[in-house]
Amino acid sequence: MASARTLRETADLRHLRQIVSGLDEGVILIDPDGSILWANDAALRMHGLSALSELGETVDAYRRRFGLRYRNNHKLAADEYPTRRVAAGESFSEVVVEVTAAGGTDYDRVHKVRSLVLDDGDEQDPACVVLILQDVTALYEAEDRFEQSFNANPAPAVICRLSDLRFVKVNQGFLEMTGYPRDQVLCKTVYDIDVLRLAELNAKGEAPDVVLVQEMFSPAAVSAMTKAGYPYQAWGPSRTQKRRRPAPDAMAGPFRWKKGETGLHLVGSGLAILSRYPIVADASEPFGKHRCAGFDCLSNKGMQQVRIRIPGVPQPVDIFNTHLNSQGASRVPAARSGAAHAIQVDDLAGFVAAAGEPKVPTILGGDFNMRGAPERLARFDAALDRLTMVHRFCAAPASPCAVRVSWDGDAPWMDTEDLQLFADGARVRVTPIRVEAMFDGAASGPQLSDHDGFRVTYRLDW
Repeated sequence: MASARTLRETADLRHLRQIVSGLDEGVILIDPDGSILWANDAALRMHGLSALSELGETVDAYRRRFGLRYRNNHKLAADEYPTRRVAAGESFSEVVVEVTAAGGTDYDRVHKVRSLVLDDGDEQDPACVVLILQDVTALYEAEDRFEQSFNANPAPAVICRLSDLRFVKVNQGFLEMTGYPRDQVLCKTVYDIDVLRLAELNAKGEAPDVVLVQEMFSPAAVSAMTKAGYPYQAWGPSRTQKRRRPAPDAMAGPFRWKKGETGLHLVGSGLAILSRYPIVADASEPFGKHRCAGFDCLSNKGMQQVRIRIPGVPQPVDIFNTHLNSQGASRVPAARSGAAHAIQVDDLAGFVAAAGEPKVPTILGGDFNMRGAPERLARFDAALDRLTMVHRFCAAPASPCAVRVSWDGDAPWMDTEDLQLFADGARVRVTPIRVEAMFDGAASGPQLSDHDGFRVTYRLDW
């Protein structure tokens, strides 16, 4: 009896092998009779193999050599194996399975699999079937690490859907902060829950007159700011904003592209200023490409300035906001992150001088990333010496400033990343009269992140 038509030794098979041999995706050619005809090198590597014979001569031999489970830990039955399904002529796409080698080895990968059925157009049965694989192990391992980190993080964390800003995932810290049960949060949008309580505080007349925001990277955070009850708002550099001022010298190479120094920004600066009083002028400037270090480079960090008019005050007030390069969180050596910080400090000093005016009362605030780093502080002090640090002013003996926050040691400014500085104007004197914490988990509000809010009350005299 003549054998059934097969692609096993035809010229078509040789041509097909040549086409797919160099693909990054794994490709396994299977005869409809269940024989495994060929696999490219990528498919073998995805199984931890070096030779086709180790894969198994048939789909049943493959099943004996590899155990497959779905991501929910359900073990696949024999007829659920992608190799068996594709041999039967079934078409499917994006089946994700965990692959474990039999025999007690430690090989364990995650594959995303789809099928392709080849026929001649004039034949009822397929001539050959193809299994196409992607190794997505790294992706799912990253998702697992993120899931564990997300759930273990004591600070509130949320994930929102971009299309409608509806909460799709929240951690325990967020539930404790808001007081909502999980099932009630997941059916709401960011508009339904005033996370920052700023709108509530504004309605009571208890909110700060001006709020400086850093690390506002998510759409949910932007939405919360816009709904906070402040009529005047200004935003720092966007993801794609370019420099307008002459740029300082860039960081020296080689650049750590695996640590984020790619020259591309995934998010904007995360900066914003909200004001009860009219903003009559504003400016912003990114630090620019390769003027950062490590993972900080993934955001378009920079500086911003607003000038506000307060009724009855004879001069406007300049307010500056910034976020400088981190230390250990940048994941590059301290010398490199320190060099980036120095570039940004000098750039900030130039921006304050260019955007502001020496005779206008000035306030500068932000996340300066100088905690426990005297060398960073020394450069900062030298570059911005016309401004007085609030911590130093309020910690001085006989200061008129009431301190309502816990400060330890003789130099409390070395124990925080978040600082404010000030300078008098020609006609208006600026004096800090009270400092306190906000959103620290106490009566001042829920803890929103790893930074407490730093609230300073200033008295303006003229």
